[in-house]
Amino acid sequence: EFTLDVLGGVRIADVLGEAVSPTTLAPGTPLREVLAAANGSSQKVFPIIDPEQGLVGVVTVDDLRIFLIEHALPPDLLVANDLRAAEFRAAERQEDLASALRKMYATGLDELPVLADDDPRRVTAMLTRRDIMSAYHERLHHNPEVGRAVPQSGHA
Repeated sequence: EFTLDVLGGVRIADVLGEAVSPTTLAPGTPLREVLAAANGSSQKVFPIIDPEQGLVGVVTVDDLRIFLIEHALPPDLLVANDLRAAEFRAAERQEDLASALRKMYATGLDELPVLADDDPRRVTAMLTRRDIMSAYHERLHHNPEVGRAVPQSGHA
C-alpha cells in the first residue's frame, strides 16, 4: 500500500521519456520468428498487434518456455496468436505508476505495453517492473519526506 502511495504521483510518461519502440508481433507470426525475436531481445513480453484491431494480446518468454517443454509440435504449425497469454493489460502514458503496478499484479507480467497517446492501437514502449522500482527509489531518494510517512491507524 505504501509503495502504491509513493508511485501515485509519477506518470508513466515521466519514467519512460522517449523509450525505444518495442519488438511487436503480428497475430500470424510463425513460432520460428517469435523464437528468433525473443532470443535476440531483453524484452520479456511481446505485444501482438493486429493491423485492424491494434493490440490483441501478448506472448511472454515464460509462456514460450513452458509451451516448448510441454508440447512437441512442429514449429511451423503455430503462430503468435496461438501462444497468447491468457491475460494481459496495457497502460497509457498519462497513467500513474501505481495503476501500472496494479495491472502487473493482476496479470503476473513484469512488463506492460504502453499505448501511443495519439493512436491507442499502437504500442510505443514497454514499461517494466524494474522501471517502476527505479522510479520508486528515485522518488524516495529525492523526496525523503515521502519515506517518513506515518502509517495509517490499523496498519502499523
